[in-house]
Amino acid sequence: NYLNKSNSKIGFCLSWHWLLDKKFLNLFKNGLFGWHGSMFRLPNGFGRSPMNWSIRLGAKQIIHTCFKYTSIADNGPIYIEKKFKIKKFDHIDNLLQTSVKLIINDIKYLIKTKNILNLPSKRIHIRNPLRFEKLDHKSGEIFLDGKELKEISNIIRSSSTPFPCAFIRTKHNKKIRIMRVIKKKTKGCLIIKKNKQKLYCLLKQKNKYIPKNFLDIKNGYKILLAK
Repeated sequence: NYLNKSNSKIGFCLSWHWLLDKKFLNLFKNGLFGWHGSMFRLPNGFGRSPMNWSIRLGAKQIIHTCFKYTSIADNGPIYIEKKFKIKKFDHIDNLLQTSVKLIINDIKYLIKTKNILNLPSKRIHIRNPLRFEKLDHKSGEIFLDGKELKEISNIIRSSSTPFPCAFIRTKHNKKIRIMRVIKKKTKGCLIIKKNKQKLYCLLKQKNKYIPKNFLDIKNGYKILLAK
């Protein structure tokens, strides 16, 4: 009702996970704009949890896109496209912070633009674009099934706060939640060893001990707390 009376020229949609119908989109004279960040250029990489997936798949950069909403997910004309790097110890919250800064700059730019519809835009048409499915609280489970430590690191970094965090399950189904991957050993951090490689992690909650059944000699892993 408010939008029907306001004659809004432009709208900005942040962190919305559902489709918007045409009636709502048509309430904005110059359109409703949103953002999408992924390792792939849209329309590839459309869908849910795109930046989480990008870390998880070992990407080195994010393509951050400002596009005009349509009733089809992540499929509108692209107006602004920027890239930023994913560093070795970046977690999802680092990428979100960078993303917010870019969004603020884009909003300021679009508000100052007298005629947004005259801005250059592009649309890339692909028959079967790659789609990301939603990652949930179960997606952070780490299975010690032969993965390289780099893969485990990617799972942890993609699941960190503000998301539920990655976890390893003990033999008695207890979850040991891992908050971050860190550069060097600190007291009380979790150490995951495989062969000669080590991964240092901060736990979400302090654990007085790591059960002996955490040792998985068969697959070459060893897990312990740093003293």
